Amino acid sequence: MHGLPHFADYTSFPAFRADPSRWVPVAADIARSHGFTCAEPHIFSTGTNLVVGLDEPLILKIFPPFLRSQFASERAALAQLRGRLTVPIPEMVAEGE
Repeated sequence: MHGLPHFADYTSFPAFRADPSRWVPVAADIARSHGFTCAEPHIFSTGTNLVVGLDEPLILKIFPPFLRSQFASERAALAQLRGRLTVPIPEMVAEGE
Protein backbone atom coordinates (compact mmCIF):
# COMPACT_ATOMS: atom_id res chain seq x y z
CA MET A 1 0.00 0.00 0.00
CA HIS A 2 1.21 3.49 -0.86
CA GLY A 3 1.36 6.25 1.72
CA LEU A 4 1.42 10.01 1.77
CA PRO A 5 4.49 11.87 2.99
CA HIS A 6 4.25 13.88 6.17
CA PHE A 7 3.45 17.56 5.58
CA ALA A 8 4.05 19.76 8.60
CA ASP A 9 2.51 22.74 6.83
CA TYR A 10 1.34 23.99 3.46
CA THR A 11 4.72 25.05 2.01
CA SER A 12 5.72 21.69 0.45
CA PHE A 13 2.19 20.52 -0.36
CA PRO A 14 1.50 22.42 -3.65
CA ALA A 15 4.45 20.82 -5.46
CA PHE A 16 3.34 17.37 -4.29
CA ARG A 17 -0.25 18.07 -5.34
CA ALA A 18 0.91 19.25 -8.78
CA ASP A 19 2.38 15.80 -9.54
CA PRO A 20 -0.52 13.31 -9.65
CA SER A 21 1.89 10.42 -10.24
CA ARG A 22 2.95 10.86 -6.60
CA TRP A 23 -0.52 10.77 -5.03
CA VAL A 24 -2.96 8.99 -7.38
CA PRO A 25 -1.58 5.57 -6.35
CA VAL A 26 -2.36 6.54 -2.74
CA ALA A 27 -5.88 7.58 -3.76
CA ALA A 28 -6.38 4.27 -5.60
CA ASP A 29 -5.27 2.34 -2.49
CA ILE A 30 -7.66 4.34 -0.31
CA ALA A 31 -10.52 3.73 -2.76
CA ARG A 32 -9.84 -0.02 -2.85
CA SER A 33 -9.67 -0.18 0.96
CA HIS A 34 -13.29 1.09 1.01
CA GLY A 35 -14.44 -1.27 -1.74
CA PHE A 36 -14.37 1.29 -4.59
CA THR A 37 -12.48 1.04 -7.87
CA CYS A 38 -10.16 3.57 -9.45
CA ALA A 39 -9.02 2.02 -12.73
CA GLU A 40 -9.52 5.25 -14.69
CA PRO A 41 -8.96 8.14 -12.26
CA HIS A 42 -10.11 11.63 -13.20
CA ILE A 43 -7.80 14.16 -11.57
CA PHE A 44 -9.24 17.51 -10.51
CA SER A 45 -6.42 20.01 -10.95
CA THR A 46 -7.96 22.95 -9.11
CA GLY A 47 -8.61 23.43 -5.42
CA THR A 48 -6.62 22.95 -2.26
CA ASN A 49 -6.81 19.20 -1.64
CA LEU A 50 -6.07 16.00 -3.54
CA VAL A 51 -9.24 15.23 -5.48
CA VAL A 52 -9.83 12.36 -7.89
CA GLY A 53 -12.94 11.00 -9.57
CA LEU A 54 -13.31 7.25 -9.13
CA ASP A 55 -14.75 4.77 -11.63
CA GLU A 56 -18.14 5.03 -9.97
CA PRO A 57 -20.05 8.28 -9.51
CA LEU A 58 -17.79 9.01 -6.54
CA ILE A 59 -15.16 11.61 -5.78
CA LEU A 60 -12.31 10.95 -3.37
CA LYS A 61 -11.04 14.04 -1.57
CA ILE A 62 -7.91 13.76 0.56
CA PHE A 63 -7.30 16.46 3.14
CA PRO A 64 -3.74 16.62 4.47
CA PRO A 65 -3.58 16.62 8.29
CA PHE A 66 -2.76 20.34 8.50
CA LEU A 67 -6.14 21.04 6.86
CA ARG A 68 -8.12 18.92 9.36
CA SER A 69 -10.25 21.94 10.32
CA GLN A 70 -11.21 22.40 6.66
CA PHE A 71 -12.38 18.78 6.55
CA ALA A 72 -14.42 19.18 9.74
CA SER A 73 -16.02 22.34 8.39
CA GLU A 74 -16.90 20.76 5.04
CA ARG A 75 -18.31 17.63 6.71
CA ALA A 76 -20.50 19.77 9.00
CA ALA A 77 -21.68 21.96 6.11
CA LEU A 78 -22.65 18.93 3.99
CA ALA A 79 -24.62 17.47 6.88
CA GLN A 80 -26.46 20.75 7.49
CA LEU A 81 -27.31 21.30 3.81
CA ARG A 82 -28.36 17.76 2.87
CA GLY A 83 -32.09 17.67 2.14
CA ARG A 84 -32.57 21.39 2.73
CA LEU A 85 -31.82 22.71 -0.77
CA THR A 86 -33.19 22.01 -4.22
CA VAL A 87 -29.70 21.37 -5.62
CA PRO A 88 -27.96 18.04 -5.04
CA ILE A 89 -25.61 18.02 -2.04
CA PRO A 90 -22.73 15.52 -2.03
CA GLU A 91 -23.05 12.67 0.42
CA MET A 92 -20.07 11.35 2.34
CA VAL A 93 -20.02 7.58 1.98
CA ALA A 94 -16.74 6.93 3.84
CA GLU A 95 -14.13 8.76 5.86
CA GLY A 96 -10.97 7.83 7.67
CA GLU A 97 -7.33 8.57 8.31
